[in-house]
Amino acid sequence: MKTRRALKIEYDGSDFHGWQLQPAVRTVQGALERAVGLASGERGRVVLHGAGRTDAGVHARAQVAHFDSTVAHDPETFMRAINYWLPEDVSVTALNEVSGDFHARFSVEKKTYCYSIIRSISRRPLSERYCLRWRKKPEVGLLNACANIIVGYHDFSAFTSSGGDAAGTEKNIFRSEWVEHGELLRYFVVGDGFTYNMVRSLVGTMLEAAEGNISVQGFAEIMETGDRALAGPTAPARGLMLVDVKYPDLIDPFPGRTNAEGPYAYLGALCRNIDNKTFSNDAKKF
Repeated sequence: MKTRRALKIEYDGSDFHGWQLQPAVRTVQGALERAVGLASGERGRVVLHGAGRTDAGVHARAQVAHFDSTVAHDPETFMRAINYWLPEDVSVTALNEVSGDFHARFSVEKKTYCYSIIRSISRRPLSERYCLRWRKKPEVGLLNACANIIVGYHDFSAFTSSGGDAAGTEKNIFRSEWVEHGELLRYFVVGDGFTYNMVRSLVGTMLEAAEGNISVQGFAEIMETGDRALAGPTAPARGLMLVDVKYPDLIDPFPGRTNAEGPYAYLGALCRNIDNKTFSNDAKKF
């Protein structure tokens, strides 16, 4: 009889082509499925279902996935065995057995993302994998004025890149806020779901407002129009991190988190910088 198990996963997305399994390229899902297969000894593919599909270069502090297996290992033994087969840039930090009704993707109640910026005129070699380096000091008041606009239930077509699910652009945002911490500036956003490149598009457009290129009212109007061409550039992937995935209390595989909605405890040394020459084409102006 198969048992369903949930994993909490941390990874540096810099050298992965995103979460989702793809042929002939390195993905987080691919690395995990290989490790779980070797650790379990199961014949055939052990399929992992993730809470979300992070893009190439995006990181995760607490991605969640589940799989089914006939192996009778206890959670700690199984977690150690999986980690033995994983590369250094991905790790399972928790593993629990869950009911068959739990689904890592479809049971999600809320997700929290964080986008990190370091304000510096100089390159920051020790930080360049995890943060956008911004030479100027953005006006945080303007950033938060824009951030407040997206709280609630809205259509985010204007902040959805092509290739996303056009039928699923309406999302409920519970919290949207920029937080200063010394030279670090972080954008936290909590919602019931996010469209393709939504957080990065929001960040790019809010930074345009902070630079004075878009007014706060203009930001609101862009969201109302639903026209992606009017929004700002998509911010680089490496500044983005999936911080938390929250499930209803009765089925949450990892209960007891200190602050499920408020990832403000996450203010450690995770912010790194990025040099302009590595930006995607639509972010050259940064």
